[in-house]
Amino acid sequence: MRRVHRGRRRRHAEHFLELVEQAEPHILGGTLGTPWMRRLEREWGNLRAAMEWCAEDEEGAEAELRFGAALHWFHFALSRFKEPRERLQRALERAEGASPALRGRSLATVGYLAFWMGDHEAMRVSLEASVALLRGQGAPTD
Repeated sequence: MRRVHRGRRRRHAEHFLELVEQAEPHILGGTLGTPWMRRLEREWGNLRAAMEWCAEDEEGAEAELRFGAALHWFHFALSRFKEPRERLQRALERAEGASPALRGRSLATVGYLAFWMGDHEAMRVSLEASVALLRGQGAPTD
C-alpha cells in the first residue's frame, strides 16, 4: 500500500513541476495579477506539498532544485524569501550529482533570494559560485 501512495505523490510532484516550468517564462519579473501568477497562487498548497515530497524523497533533490529555480520570480512577487532559500540550500547539499547547469542556476536563485533578504555576503558567495559553474559549462554569464 505504501508503494501506491509513494507513486501518487511522485506523479503529483511531477505534474506540478511541469506546471511551474511551463509557467516560468510567463512570470518573469514577478508581476502579480497575471494569469500564470494567479494560477500558481491558487495551486500554492499543491506546489508546497510537491516540494515537501521532493525534500523527503531520496531521489527528489534534483526536482527540488528545478522547483526552486522555476519559482524564483513567484517568490519575489510575494516577498517569500526565507523558506525558498532554505529549501534550495538543503537541496543543493543533497543534489551533489545534479548537472552543473542546474546547480549553477540554483545557486543564482539562492543569490537572488539572499539579495532580496539584504544578505549581501551570502549573495556574493552564491553568485560567484554560480558564475564559476556556468562558465565551466560555456554558458553566458554576463
